[in-house]
Amino acid sequence: MVYIAYTMERKQIYLAEDQVDELNRLAEERHVPTSSLIRDAIAQYLEKVEQPQLRIAEEHPLWGIVGLEKSDEAPADGSVRHDEVVDKPRRRRSSK
Repeated sequence: MVYIAYTMERKQIYLAEDQVDELNRLAEERHVPTSSLIRDAIAQYLEKVEQPQLRIAEEHPLWGIVGLEKSDEAPADGSVRHDEVVDKPRRRRSSK
């Protein structure tokens, strides 16, 4: 059996009555402590705020032009028509 030990710091926060009611309802419904819900919400918020970059490179709008100069699909006037080249539907590259 593996045990993971970590330390936590205690913080005191003020919540509106409706927030407390909703947290209590969710905690009871999910059978978890309200502190767990608060920690999960903070973790999700921090992940969203601190790491806004794309998780997958292929999702970046410029991914479609990667490697075009070495392919037959590369337009001769790609630097002039770059908006059209970038906005055309992208193919997913195989991971072979």
